Amino acid sequence: LANDLELIPPFPKRRKKPVGYLGFLWGLWSNPIAIWAEAAFEEAIVAGPTIRGYSVMINGEEGIQHSFVKRAKAYQRDRVVTRMLEPALGQGLFTAEGDKWRKQRRILAPVFSPRNINQLTNKMVDVSASYVDGLVRQIEDNKNGHIDLDFSEAMTRLTFYILSNTLFSGDIAVSADGANDKTQQENEEEFFDAITAYIESFGHISPLDILNAPSWVPRISKWTTRNAVKIFNERVDSTISKRQNRIESVEDVPDDLLTLLLKAEDEEASENGDKATLTDEEVKDNIMTFIGAGHETTARAMTWAFYLISQQPNLVNALRDEIDEVIDADVPSNEWADKMVLIRAVIEETMRLYPPAPIIIREALEDDETMGEKIPKGTVTLISTYVLHRHNEFWQNPNVFKPERFLPQNREKIQRHTYLPFGVGPRICIGAQFALQEAVIILASLVKRLDIEFIGKNHPKAVQRITLRPEGEVMMRLRLRK
Repeated sequence: LANDLELIPPFPKRRKKPVGYLGFLWGLWSNPIAIWAEAAFEEAIVAGPTIRGYSVMINGEEGIQHSFVKRAKAYQRDRVVTRMLEPALGQGLFTAEGDKWRKQRRILAPVFSPRNINQLTNKMVDVSASYVDGLVRQIEDNKNGHIDLDFSEAMTRLTFYILSNTLFSGDIAVSADGANDKTQQENEEEFFDAITAYIESFGHISPLDILNAPSWVPRISKWTTRNAVKIFNERVDSTISKRQNRIESVEDVPDDLLTLLLKAEDEEASENGDKATLTDEEVKDNIMTFIGAGHETTARAMTWAFYLISQQPNLVNALRDEIDEVIDADVPSNEWADKMVLIRAVIEETMRLYPPAPIIIREALEDDETMGEKIPKGTVTLISTYVLHRHNEFWQNPNVFKPERFLPQNREKIQRHTYLPFGVGPRICIGAQFALQEAVIILASLVKRLDIEFIGKNHPKAVQRITLRPEGEVMMRLRLRK
């Protein structure tokens, strides 16, 4: 690794001074991570008036621990974020509040237990291997001995295939009325296109949401993708209904996340005589959340990971040595994330530079104070994980890609609440283990068999939507491993 040149991937130029109100609105629409001034990467707290009212951004570990962990009940999810996401994600685990959120969290926690996730890793390996087999065939059929792919689209597609098999076992209903005049592949392609449009529909932060415009005022992105979103909703509804019918008729049902979700019970509610399962609407909302939040975040993290390692040939050689050793030793797939320490370090360092969820926003429900800063009721209180992960106080050479930071012998140097790729506190991502297992398996599966070269004209620019994604294509040239 020491022989690779130091890699500082491009990042938005930082401002010397905070932006004004108009600049703030434009920045939220175009690229929110470009709003932050240099001081944000130096200070523990950045506070002051904004177009949203008084806002406090917390970078200090003490402040994060106070407001997002110890005093989490004194804060709720920001109303603007909820207004933006709720039409797409409903009242699932990501957007629900209070008792509704607590009930869902209790029911869903066992679904995402290590035992259940470990049982899904073989499916992840099989889908990844099948996908690589397809790439290999394309390369072998090409007279030039290579193929060129947009990896942003490729990773969206691969993570969709994995999600489809682990969530639905590939059992996606063909249409709302049950008509089946298309092949399974055509149905999956239509569903994939609908998911892509669905994610686009809530990716932008609209100035109309910031200005508290009524929900009936059309948002451009939602208007242009409404037909695809309709298809997506219908497919999810009919897929759930189809699986429920199979369960009720005592048929053999796939052992996947959808079955676990439909059978999951709230033991605490059962003891009180309440309804012990998720309602039909809650099942749907959480399926939408898994697809919208889970699928998109992993796809973006993997796109960035492959771009970064494509710039580091010695790192790739070291990764292959580790992959070969683990796979040749027949290590079970559910242990790859523990045994492939360098692969995991690459993924974790990728999520440091490009956190899947680049901002965590709450709203104070009562007066509070942290690190000497008063937080009046109604204050927008936030963590920019993009800023936190590049903060000069916590990271040496914070803009440098350096996976060694996350190797076992170095992890103790990382302060607890300075690295938050999956959130923090009670609302930490319930699917974190699923995502990490999936990422390790994808990276290992492709690097083992393929040479991957970045051929883009320009290095990718990070833009914040619902996730931190590359702007435009990330073109890679794939060859068989030498």
